[in-house]
Amino acid sequence: MDTWKNIKDRESGKLRPNSFANRIKSNRISQLELSNHKELVSPHKGAINSLQIDLTEGRYLLSAASDASVAVYDVHRPSDFDDGDGLITKHNCLFVVDKQHQLAHKYAVSSAIWYPIDTGLFITGSYDHHVNVWDTNTTQVLFILIIVSSRIDFRNHVDIFECFPV
Repeated sequence: MDTWKNIKDRESGKLRPNSFANRIKSNRISQLELSNHKELVSPHKGAINSLQIDLTEGRYLLSAASDASVAVYDVHRPSDFDDGDGLITKHNCLFVVDKQHQLAHKYAVSSAIWYPIDTGLFITGSYDHHVNVWDTNTTQVLFILIIVSSRIDFRNHVDIFECFPV
């Protein structure tokens, strides 16, 4: 699809504004590719169950795995470069929390999310029935919610973020 032809057709009135916008969007989407310039060095021994980029800076990647570990990466700052041509950046994790940590999860971590307005906190949920709220700077657990029932009553649901006033 020729972009210049679309621009010319729009200028001459042959193409309506919405059609022009949709063609440009479709063209841009069809040209998207995954980056092959970053390599994340995983400390996980099992399958990765959850990935999330922080919403505030778009800089930190949080990953959680079936080996009960959680890792944080800085995707903007590489820790090393590929030995070959130097085009591929390697990113080691900034830290990993695994079963050796005193308050870490004992079973697979099913999900991990960043606190929505600050990268200083993240939350993990595990098959050990624990939901942990972590301080990113100290890698310490600030709050543990233990789910004692397999049935959750959403009528009395309390948002976990209410525990941390903004």
